[in-house]
Amino acid sequence: MAKEKVVRIGCYSGFWGDSTHAARQLVDKEKSNLDYLVADYLAEVTMGLLARRSRGSKEPSKARPGYIEEIIPLVLEDLLPKLVQYNIKLICNAGALDPAGLKLAIEKLAEKQGSSDKVVVAAIFGDDIHPVIDTVRDAYGAISPFSPFGDTGGSRVEESGSEGSKSFLSVNAYVGAQGIAQALDGGATIVVTGRCVDSALTLGPCLHEYKWNILSDFNLLAAGSLAGHIIECGAQATGGNFTDWREAAFSKNGGWANMGYGIVEMSSDGTFVVTKPPNTGGVVSVNSVGEQMLYEVLDPAHYLLPDVILDLTQVTLTQLAPERVLVRGARGLPPTEWLKCTAIGIEGFSILGQLGIVGVDAREKALVLGQALLDRVGQVLKERKLPPFSETRVEAIGSEHMFGKHAASSKSREVILRVQAAHSSPLPLRLLAMEFAYSGTSTSPAITGGGTGRPNPSPRFSTTSFLLHKSQLPLQIVIGDTEPVSFYHPLKHCRAFVAPKPTSTRTSLLGVQLPSVSSVFPSTSPRSLSTTLPAPASTRRVPLIEIAVGRSGDKGDTANIAFIARQPKHYNIIKEQVTEDVVRDTLEHLLTDKSIIQRYDVDGVRAVNFVVSNCLGGGGLKSIRFDKQAKSYAQICLSAIEVDIPVEIPSSKL
Repeated sequence: MAKEKVVRIGCYSGFWGDSTHAARQLVDKEKSNLDYLVADYLAEVTMGLLARRSRGSKEPSKARPGYIEEIIPLVLEDLLPKLVQYNIKLICNAGALDPAGLKLAIEKLAEKQGSSDKVVVAAIFGDDIHPVIDTVRDAYGAISPFSPFGDTGGSRVEESGSEGSKSFLSVNAYVGAQGIAQALDGGATIVVTGRCVDSALTLGPCLHEYKWNILSDFNLLAAGSLAGHIIECGAQATGGNFTDWREAAFSKNGGWANMGYGIVEMSSDGTFVVTKPPNTGGVVSVNSVGEQMLYEVLDPAHYLLPDVILDLTQVTLTQLAPERVLVRGARGLPPTEWLKCTAIGIEGFSILGQLGIVGVDAREKALVLGQALLDRVGQVLKERKLPPFSETRVEAIGSEHMFGKHAASSKSREVILRVQAAHSSPLPLRLLAMEFAYSGTSTSPAITGGGTGRPNPSPRFSTTSFLLHKSQLPLQIVIGDTEPVSFYHPLKHCRAFVAPKPTSTRTSLLGVQLPSVSSVFPSTSPRSLSTTLPAPASTRRVPLIEIAVGRSGDKGDTANIAFIARQPKHYNIIKEQVTEDVVRDTLEHLLTDKSIIQRYDVDGVRAVNFVVSNCLGGGGLKSIRFDKQAKSYAQICLSAIEVDIPVEIPSSKL
């Protein structure tokens, strides 16, 4: 009997700016054992920055390319010969706003290196709808608002952002894996895309290798998408951003100094193993993989993707051996008729100034000084008949600012004062910048750490998300020197929107009960019923981190915060005690009166996932907060929330 084909896919980049050494690590250590090298470069922030540099210049001659230029000198100049030697195919979304331009740049490099006959580059484009946004918007039924809870009617929870396409720098649809599979079917050895969903970079090779049917093999499509989701953030599945950080930091083979990047070994039945290259640092464990599986997920029963709706709730993780975790149980539903689109706009300007303050009462001195600077410049603006700042924020970092009323201590003797402000014009912000130097001799004692120079205003980006009907997005693919071929996401197998059904109660910041709407589909397990625990003879109170690990992330102005029970016996304790109200109380200082919190239970990995809307000051591009992407929210909760556990149940950390 022939041995089953296992496809090995490694990811070297989780964002634009990830390690420049990761691609070489995967190629040099895996060699011909690696079938595909994939890379995710794009985030909302990335699209805004690329759009600004390629479209925002008033002088076209100074405009930069709309693709990730660094992939040529930092990755391909050295590794292209090895990709050819080891027969490793490369798939990445570094094409960004100009996949065709990156395709041409790679072909020029291959010609220069004498490998043109062995390198076939494909480009997939059409996701960029910025040039035709008004036409698309005018098409009847083409656009629908987007909500982090997937609501289709009634009470809406929409993301804030730019109004009017004239202010948009970029507008891109998140496309699926179909084009990647077609490119590979057509003989491509390198595939560059624009704004595809992260998981499509891994699903595409699976479609090509196993000939899964995109119209019917929904469980397999779900498995391939889950594999892509787990490895698309670089080392985050292999010990990066991990609650039990010491396991990775002090792991053998160099720990954090030599972090291994994720590899999935996919089988035709949809099961796969997560691992990393040999002789690298980090850790691949049930908890490290589990944390990443739930990262930036909203409703885990309905993770909406262009090719499939992924249900994570019954996924199981099994430690097969050190650094090898088996993943199985992903389930899929037919996709919707819609694609998520994100528009990036400019909404004025913002500025950030920082000063170090040392000594007794450091926190109080910092907060008083920050407000004094704003008041001082505010008076100048009034005298000059200029509008006031549209938004300001003063933070004393180092005094447990992020913990609000749950701060263990505010008596730190050294803090960093952060003063941020926003305005429609850069002039008032420049006036504020000039006052930072004034503070060194005119205000608090022991001001230091301002050696980075006077801060400068920068454009303040914002995002707007909406849904676009698949029929309105023609895509194109060019393979090598062939003519472009048009295609659409298939529609005949898609599910239409249905009215959401009530599931559980959502609460706002003020504790008001809101209409319950969990997703665009009646959820199979939007929230499991908590099992009431029998009253133990005696209990002890411990921080949540003693019985759980966790991770949090962002989707625009919405955060997800996931907690995974360390042991099966801890799961019901978490479900019973870690409620929406508890999370709301813990994060109250970071929420607004529009914030809504919904919990989803993920029984397969014994986890709970909280979705919190309107909690990031407008999201990563727009926010002037210290944590604008919810990276700290899970760790805040793990240390600030306390749970009662029976005395007979020892915590794993004590």
